Amino acid sequence: MLRFINRGFWNRVQSSFMDAFDSRADYLFTLFKVPSNINYYLDVGAGHCDDAIVFGKESKQILVLDQNFWGCSKNLDIKRKKLAMIKGDGRKLPFKTGAFQMVSLFSVLEHIPEKNDTLSEIFRVLSKDGVILIQIPNRYFPIELHSGLPMINYIPFEFIRKKMLKMVGAGDWLLTVDIPSFKRLVKLIKKANPNAQIISATKVVFPSNILIPSLRKISDFFSMIGFFTIFPYGYCITIRVKEQTYDPPEKKIKNDELPDQSVVNPTAF
Repeated sequence: MLRFINRGFWNRVQSSFMDAFDSRADYLFTLFKVPSNINYYLDVGAGHCDDAIVFGKESKQILVLDQNFWGCSKNLDIKRKKLAMIKGDGRKLPFKTGAFQMVSLFSVLEHIPEKNDTLSEIFRVLSKDGVILIQIPNRYFPIELHSGLPMINYIPFEFIRKKMLKMVGAGDWLLTVDIPSFKRLVKLIKKANPNAQIISATKVVFPSNILIPSLRKISDFFSMIGFFTIFPYGYCITIRVKEQTYDPPEKKIKNDELPDQSVVNPTAF
């Protein structure tokens, strides 16, 4: 297990995921119930944009929102006509209520302290017949997937976890990662919108071909013995809102509060 604490080794593992983002997105697509009649699709925390392109392939317009975009220049060359990048904050979305038929968050919520604010905003901009797609890592996976530290999320005291992360040279961004358990996520969803209904929940077991070669046989072995059935890498959840008497409040955004934008005017949606 000590091998996983080696930062060089774990950096190679992380790089293998980054090199296979498109394959990862294709795999995740199979785990959700994605409707086909989507006009406007919003991906919050889009980062590299691969997920948005795969999930929005049938959409009329894809909007991707993040505070910083990285590694997605090749995607823009391919899909510039239907993909618009907007710099912004998921806790305060610069869009009208009910603007999108589909909204997604892939590996995002664990990086946001104000999870309830973000989920409330997601429900606000979702149309009444829309769906929300959420993917999170498994808090109780034996290896913490951001840092590579074994069993760290089983430690109940936050200050000890942060101290261990600092000992292995983790960056400041890792110190704020807060992965909700599946049970806690369901509670957060219901708190953000009491009429939310989970229509599918699927375990994530990444194919071994997106891992570095030295881990592929190990992954195949654990898959064969059913390890990932008990400890999946994460979860994918599809959410709809039942016929509702609850309507999220309209948020009026002043022009000077709008984030920087690079392709389209977000107030058009």
